[in-house]
Amino acid sequence: MSDYIIGPLLEESWRISLDAFSYALLQEWPDTDIKHSKEADIALRWILGISNSPLLCSLHVSGQAIFVEGGNVKDYAILALWFRRLVPAEHQLFLYHIGLTQKIGLTTTTTEGQIIEELGY
Repeated sequence: MSDYIIGPLLEESWRISLDAFSYALLQEWPDTDIKHSKEADIALRWILGISNSPLLCSLHVSGQAIFVEGGNVKDYAILALWFRRLVPAEHQLFLYHIGLTQKIGLTTTTTEGQIIEELGY
């Protein structure tokens, strides 16, 4: 199960294609091994080594949300801000705990420090 989700709270009209997403991911993290998933609700899986703790990630088939687990809060912030840059600014995006116990709106001006502070670390 994921720790956090980066995406809209409700389904939106935008979506990113798998090719565009994979290209952007490899531009940012060139050594990433992206795997296509056979799971019904997951399109892609990958592991990021942003810090010393691996961040396990998956892209929902809608092309609208990333599920993340492992890693640390700074990793979540870095990935969330990267994804925010891919999503058109007029669409809402959040970083939220799977149980909605924490929810942070991500705008084009959100900073890494704000995310870390909001998460209480």
